[in-house]
Amino acid sequence: MKKSIIVFLLFFAGILIGGFWANFKINQLGKDSDLILKNGVWRYFTSMDLATNELQKAYIGKIGLLALQDSEVIYFIASTDEEGNPLSSSNDYKLTGSSFDTRYWSYTLYGEDHFLIPNDKGVFSFNMENIVYKDSLKNSYELIVSRDPKKENWLPAGEANNMSILLRLYNSAENVYKNKDAIELPTLKKINQ
Repeated sequence: MKKSIIVFLLFFAGILIGGFWANFKINQLGKDSDLILKNGVWRYFTSMDLATNELQKAYIGKIGLLALQDSEVIYFIASTDEEGNPLSSSNDYKLTGSSFDTRYWSYTLYGEDHFLIPNDKGVFSFNMENIVYKDSLKNSYELIVSRDPKKENWLPAGEANNMSILLRLYNSAENVYKNKDAIELPTLKKINQ
């Protein structure tokens, strides 16, 4: 009886230690400078290899429900402003950008838990079809992230801390794929409330 309790406790301790170690390794992947590159405030994986990279698959599974391969979409994520401060609903932000050489693009705002931030308006994202452009060529736009309502292009931030904005570029041109570190991506600046 005593041996079986010791075996059970050792087994349980092994599972606990293994779980903590696996969680640590998965979280470190998001900070690994060899796998995560930057372009301005935007971070991205050097490649999305969910077929063979088990650690990357686990990381994506932890922070997102679904992910596609590089050949279909490029994911850029911003979790800090231009000054390097974490995004928080206690501030307002202006994202200024222009269209991309891609079939389709979108922005989605996520909370600290990597899920959509609940809001009364039911607005969680903007894309190339529903954003209000600043020019007739449908090229330039500004998007406001704020807890307070704005007239147009408003992503409600609710009461979230440590938010992130996910930019998705679907079926991009070859020059976008080859120059992820150099293409012009939107700026993300904290603005006065």
